Amino acid sequence: MDVNPAIGARVSALRIGGTDVIKPYGCATGAYDGTAACNNSGSTFWTSPQNAWPSGSWPPVTSVDGAAYTPSISGAHLVLRGSENAALGASVDKDFSADDKTCSIALRYTIKASKPIAAAPWEITRVPRGGIAFFPEGERARLAAGPLSPYTTTTTTTTLSVIWVNDSTKAAPVPAGGAKLIADGAGGWLAYALHDVLFIKRFVDVPAASFAPKEGDIEIYPGSDYLELEVQGAYTQLNGGDSIPWTVQWRAVAIPSTVSVTAGSATLLAFAQQQAGM
Repeated sequence: MDVNPAIGARVSALRIGGTDVIKPYGCATGAYDGTAACNNSGSTFWTSPQNAWPSGSWPPVTSVDGAAYTPSISGAHLVLRGSENAALGASVDKDFSADDKTCSIALRYTIKASKPIAAAPWEITRVPRGGIAFFPEGERARLAAGPLSPYTTTTTTTTLSVIWVNDSTKAAPVPAGGAKLIADGAGGWLAYALHDVLFIKRFVDVPAASFAPKEGDIEIYPGSDYLELEVQGAYTQLNGGDSIPWTVQWRAVAIPSTVSVTAGSATLLAFAQQQAGM
């Protein structure tokens, strides 16, 4: 895993066995430009909802998404401190560490309020297109598949409903206006299978009543050559001086040849549940 403190402390690459698990950061060295197409790469962090940003929509807040963070090492942790955006009323710190016993990476984000604000933590990871995203479903009424509706299916057992987004053909067009799939997950995990690699995000499950306005705890957006795998934490009211710590765990593993990498696959679901510690 590569982290670039100069570009928003972004995870700029994640590889297993030489295979890119996430889309490597694509901008050449130079000044950060949040509107540039190359910036839609790597894994970043924002505050939610988007309409609360100073821009009101786009681009992302520079101090959070792309400005330099101050890095330091604390034991086995890489700690990165961001700068405050007065209009947003917050700054962001990041703390990354790896656990060699579980082969997982912990990404701890902290939103630090400098004035009264309401916000939820939001991790956005761009992965190469051509795979299958899936997650356990929470409240069915919260599912809005939007532009991914033709590629979204559900499998149901007596104990679990699972949403599958099949991008194996890369057929979903880039939607106008940023439309995407928004859902309520259950169990606190989102998985992506691309060829013979499984990527899993684990996080604390959020009840639908605690979502940021018009958001979900799982969101998926189809870009031109990437999918955004997005997860969010609870929407929280903060006073100046308050903070929200929030952790996402990553795991990337090779998929055994005995597992069928297809949408709705029982063996793929079982393997993902095992890897997620379910």
